[in-house]
Amino acid sequence: MDGNPLGAVAHERDVVHGDATVAAIAAASIVAKVTRDELMIELDAEYPGYHLAASKGYASPEHIAAIRARGLTPVHRVTFCGNFLETARLF
Repeated sequence: MDGNPLGAVAHERDVVHGDATVAAIAAASIVAKVTRDELMIELDAEYPGYHLAASKGYASPEHIAAIRARGLTPVHRVTFCGNFLETARLF
């Protein structure tokens, strides 16, 4: 697996920067990024105004501004994107 140990499976073997040294990890990384980019284009059509196709799922300034103006969609990760919302803190 690429990156730091997760303990996800028994006999896990982790390779930091594995995409630079292991061909299978590099190939999987490319497939994942292409798949993500295609998904972001599809979601951009479903949720216009969030700049999903342009930002490719990253927190670009335009995407953050759209979240603040429009709120989160059902596909946003609330635990991450909640950082961009200006809501009252509990503590």
